[in-house]
Amino acid sequence: MNAARKLRMLAVTAHLCLLIGVAQAAPSEQCAGILQQSGLRGGVACVAGAWNTGLAMELAREGKFVVCVVDPDAAKIATARQEMAATGLLGRSVYVLTCDPAQLPHADNSVDLLVAPKEAACPDAEILRVLAPVRGRAIVADRTLTKPALPGADDWTHRLHGPDNNPVSNDAAFHMPAMLQFLAMPMQTSFQGTLLASDGLRIEFSDWVTKKPDRAAIAGKMLARSLYNGMILWDRPLPKGIEPDQPIGAAVAGRIFLADDASPSVLVIDAASGKDLTSIRLSDDSKQRVKWIGIENGRLHALLGEAKPTRAPLQFMMGKANKDIRAAQAAAGKIIVAWDLKGEKQLWRHEEPATIDYRTIALRDGRIYLYSENTRLACLDAQGQIAWENTGANWLEAMARPAAIRNVNIEAVGSLMVGPSGQLRLAVPGGADGLIFNANNGMLLWQNKARAPDTFFVGDRYFTPKGAFEAASGKPAGDGGVVGGGCGIVTWAPGLEKGLSHVAFGVKSPCGVGAFQAGGLIHFSPSQCDCWPHLRGAAAFA
Repeated sequence: MNAARKLRMLAVTAHLCLLIGVAQAAPSEQCAGILQQSGLRGGVACVAGAWNTGLAMELAREGKFVVCVVDPDAAKIATARQEMAATGLLGRSVYVLTCDPAQLPHADNSVDLLVAPKEAACPDAEILRVLAPVRGRAIVADRTLTKPALPGADDWTHRLHGPDNNPVSNDAAFHMPAMLQFLAMPMQTSFQGTLLASDGLRIEFSDWVTKKPDRAAIAGKMLARSLYNGMILWDRPLPKGIEPDQPIGAAVAGRIFLADDASPSVLVIDAASGKDLTSIRLSDDSKQRVKWIGIENGRLHALLGEAKPTRAPLQFMMGKANKDIRAAQAAAGKIIVAWDLKGEKQLWRHEEPATIDYRTIALRDGRIYLYSENTRLACLDAQGQIAWENTGANWLEAMARPAAIRNVNIEAVGSLMVGPSGQLRLAVPGGADGLIFNANNGMLLWQNKARAPDTFFVGDRYFTPKGAFEAASGKPAGDGGVVGGGCGIVTWAPGLEKGLSHVAFGVKSPCGVGAFQAGGLIHFSPSQCDCWPHLRGAAAFA
């Protein structure tokens, strides 16, 4: 193993490397200055210089930091350990290690905050090795070092990567072999939910309903983690009247956009702090609610429809009442609006003749693609005008809904997806008949039997469990291939050159959340299952 990948630790979230060098200021003044200069309020940090234990204690107490004090002098380390043990912080939020600052004991990209004096024997190359991309800050004397996104890194901003519902990562920063970057609490989640990765953060939504009573503590939570070490930076309750596994949230440009449960508005939340920003009201009709969100190139698009019942918080996710509620939610709405995020104004509004299921609407390259129930497949251009429609009876018959969704874990997964080479796939939610259309004119091209959560477009190919096909013609185009197993979402991970199941590498995401590649990592949400032997917790592999 080379130096750049040395010492990946299972407990990397329990290490922070702060190299401290300014002795004149009181610890509280140091801490306040460092927090202000870095703009950080939590994560993984370090103190090189065991004499400055006061700063380590301040960071652990005042911020949500786990702090690692490092010093090459064993005697100073012993004294520092005694001081930390007396405070009760040692082994909890502060760790003290004998260490040469030239070889820091941290996994690549795992340190959020690093502070070093001018004379510290810690080369910039070593600092940049451990510093977290995007959000990491290293304060070195009078310099502040930052680290850009990893070359080729991609974000996962919507529930299925982007607003096109095609669960295909463009990340080129992850390479095999996979090595554990972190494993972090909570050990399990409530049921399904949503996992996003953007701007150096992981955003997690947990369902309000639960699979077992012991999951109630995490139910209905939204939390943010540092992307490369798994540290929880903040958490807050989700609105109680939403379904967190539906496509009603996105993380874009440092903000979280989330459907409100009490008005036709989109809540806007600062991703770094979890604090509310100014919300976006999309309708004057107070009976309307946001049922789908897609954001692209500074434009927010939303599907609006009348408020419908949601499953009661903290209740068992199954049962006839909940099944009926979920079935009724399918008739989501008829109104689509586009909003200019910078100009803070509505760009256009469109109303369909029939309802749109929240799973059969997608956005790609400025165009909205939608299936209007039993009526038509249509495309709206960037001005909200009809670009084309297909009302052919030859395919509408295939859109008959099944009597029931067989797998409730994946019932919120989108079934209309748009690929990068001019094709779209439409299937009835819960059905197995995939219809491939020309995305430029709406013409039906070919059909394929495969569940929507098992399929995706990669370049000009369409992947299914039975192999790959030319997206335009349906001709066989090689094997598919999936890493892992399970009954849930399959995504495309470029670093694996295969599909990625939600059960892989000894861990398991919920079926309806899936695992994916983003930021140079493979991400897994905490599981809700007991049916597979797997490690528990939120996990990422580099």
